[in-house]
Amino acid sequence: MCMVKFGVLALGLAFPLWTFTAVFGVPVEGQPNVIGPRSVRAAPGEDVILPCHVEPQLDLQDYTIEWSKPDLKPQSEVTFVLLYRYKKEVKSVKSEAYVDRTRLFTESLKSGNVSLQIKGVTVEDQGEYKCLVPLLRSRNRQATIRLEVDPSFAPTETSVDPNNFTTPEPTDQTDRESGRSHPGVWISVLVFSFVLLAALLKLTPAFDITSGI
Repeated sequence: MCMVKFGVLALGLAFPLWTFTAVFGVPVEGQPNVIGPRSVRAAPGEDVILPCHVEPQLDLQDYTIEWSKPDLKPQSEVTFVLLYRYKKEVKSVKSEAYVDRTRLFTESLKSGNVSLQIKGVTVEDQGEYKCLVPLLRSRNRQATIRLEVDPSFAPTETSVDPNNFTTPEPTDQTDRESGRSHPGVWISVLVFSFVLLAALLKLTPAFDITSGI
């Protein structure tokens, strides 16, 4: 009898551990997330759009929007591909390589669209671009998109795979910690697990190891 009940107990203890692991990775519901594709392909000379938006839909007209290229060689403190602040573009901090070449669709900011257009892309524009909404009340305030400029790619066919969108990424260590499940969720999982364990123990018939003798 002890051996059979020990097996049920082991099953009961394993179940809450599996459940906790599943709940641990679930994003907090209701928070806005910055979302974009992992990559975009384009031909040299093409005008390209790097799609990026906030979901659920949110009016971003009063927010700061930062587009940067981490591998761009810094020019003093000028590191932005585009900086939008106080309802206008801040051109004084824009990299020379992108002057008169990048823009937001400001009329669409009210619906959460923060996509970036780059005019006349070249091979030098290839690389990773980061879209950050620093004041967004969320742990997922940024998305990273890789632009691939391919000379063999047919013009006017900018490619974005609709199934190739990034999972929202925490912006720093504090944000990663804030993404952990709330204690209330853990307690609920543990209570449910113990109730299930009790039910399993109650329903499992006792087995007498001497019954076969």
